[in-house]
Amino acid sequence: MIYWTSKLGKKYLKSDIEDYEQQSKSELDALRRLPANRECADCGKEHTVWASVNIGIFLCMRCGSIHRGVGTHISIPKGCTGTYLWGPDEIERMKLRGNQYCAETYGGGKHRPSQNASDEE
Repeated sequence: MIYWTSKLGKKYLKSDIEDYEQQSKSELDALRRLPANRECADCGKEHTVWASVNIGIFLCMRCGSIHRGVGTHISIPKGCTGTYLWGPDEIERMKLRGNQYCAETYGGGKHRPSQNASDEE
C-alpha cells in the first residue's frame, strides 16, 4: 500500500487521494471564487493561486512565494493550480477558515502591505 501525507500531516491511501482529485479541485476552485478568497489575504491583489493550508488563507503568486520562504513552522503553502493533490483535511481547513475568517481573526487589512510593497515589507 502506498500512502500520501497531507500538508497537515494526515495519511491517506494514495489511490483514494487520486480518486478524490477531481472533487477536491472542484471544491478548491469554488472556494477560490468566493468574494473574500478572490483577493490575496496578504496584499489584496486579485487572483489567488496559492494557499497557506495551516492558516487557511488564499494568496497571490508573490505572497505565496514569500510564505514559502518563511518556514513551514509558520506557514505551509501549497499551490491551488497544477498537479498538487489536496486531501480532504486540507479542503476542510480552507472551508472552515478562508480569507474572511482569518482577516477577522488576525486583523486583516489593518496591517496589510501594499500590492507593490517590497518583499522585505
